[in-house]
Amino acid sequence: MTGATGGLGKAIATALAREGGTVVVVGRSEARAEDSIRDIHAVVPNAALEPLACDLSSQASIRWAVEDFHSRHQKLNVLVNAAGVFRKERQVTPDGLEVTFATNVMGYFLLTNLLLDSLKGGAGADDAWTSRVVNIASKYSGGPSVTKIDFDDLQTAKRKYSYTIRPSGWRPHRRLRRCPASSGQSAGNCRLRAWVPIRPPGRGCGRNAPG
Repeated sequence: MTGATGGLGKAIATALAREGGTVVVVGRSEARAEDSIRDIHAVVPNAALEPLACDLSSQASIRWAVEDFHSRHQKLNVLVNAAGVFRKERQVTPDGLEVTFATNVMGYFLLTNLLLDSLKGGAGADDAWTSRVVNIASKYSGGPSVTKIDFDDLQTAKRKYSYTIRPSGWRPHRRLRRCPASSGQSAGNCRLRAWVPIRPPGRGCGRNAPG
């Protein structure tokens, strides 16, 4: 469960723990993951929780985290990708990627692909259980002002990096991740779902902070 150290991600992690699942709480540092675990335990005292440090903007960190996961578990039933960032200023990672693109797009893609074998192992051989990948995606606007992807400049290297806040919510000029599969896609016994949450008023969502 990425993005489990706050906001929607922590709420989902708490709900999964309440249902009796073993939840691996992913945070940018082990300390942040441990803090989240303490908060969840306060609500669900008997929750089975494990910390896992991973900076989703770093491909090296993702690979290390997957190795750590594989050292503990042979299978994975559900992967929830909920981590995300939105920066006021353009920043570049050591991998040469713009931070938002690295975290919200490439981080999801790399982590999911590295865990595919574990997800396949978590699926029932008789199709009684289908392992799932759930991506918490973003939909910024609709109608004529819908956010469009510029495939010639995915990392906003050619244009000015900017964002705008309007009363109705975020309308950034940045081209961020879009919902990859609104109706779901399958790969063997793995099921991909993309969930587009609505921004609740007064909840502090969309701030310039990592998920």
